[in-house]
Amino acid sequence: MIMQKIMIVDDHEMIIDCVVNGLRDQFEVVVAKSADKMREYISNDKFALVLMDLDLRDGVSGIDLLPELNSAQVPVMILSGTADKAALRTCVAMGVRGFFDKRDSESKLLPSIQAVLAGHQSFPDGVLASLHQDDHDKFPRMSRRELDVLNQVFAVPVRPNEEIAEALHLSTGRVKNILTDLFRKFEVNTRHELSLEARRRGYH
Repeated sequence: MIMQKIMIVDDHEMIIDCVVNGLRDQFEVVVAKSADKMREYISNDKFALVLMDLDLRDGVSGIDLLPELNSAQVPVMILSGTADKAALRTCVAMGVRGFFDKRDSESKLLPSIQAVLAGHQSFPDGVLASLHQDDHDKFPRMSRRELDVLNQVFAVPVRPNEEIAEALHLSTGRVKNILTDLFRKFEVNTRHELSLEARRRGYH
């Protein structure tokens, strides 16, 4: 029987040992202790799943690596003991399939992995509901013009302010002001984050 290959992206030896020992009978496990090692493995092999810590000691955030893993079409589960709601919200928006708290019982990890490999999401009880409740509580009210600009932000390739202004018959300064208001309402800092967060909340 050919085992599915999964990668652990983590640099905490104790966590690595625990996870590998718990999974080696079910999977072929590869360990990447740095972002560069992860990239090397991804470019040379196929993986059924990546289990990734959010904080790597080489200064790279696991969130920063998600676009590369998405491009490689590899499902991702987050392993973390410190993730806050903002980090989880970003991970969910970027397509992460599951989250496992390192402080939780190791016996729950294998079922979580199996659920993700079967095409499901796997998050601790109440996590997604809590994020959705936060979204409901903070669902921003927007003017028609703000909706118009938000719709332009979804465009691919990204349109500069001048093109948005021309399309909506607004001044460039007015577009900048509206974007600033949208960043504040969605609690983001860039257009890319605005697009992800707005889509996650159901705006299209």
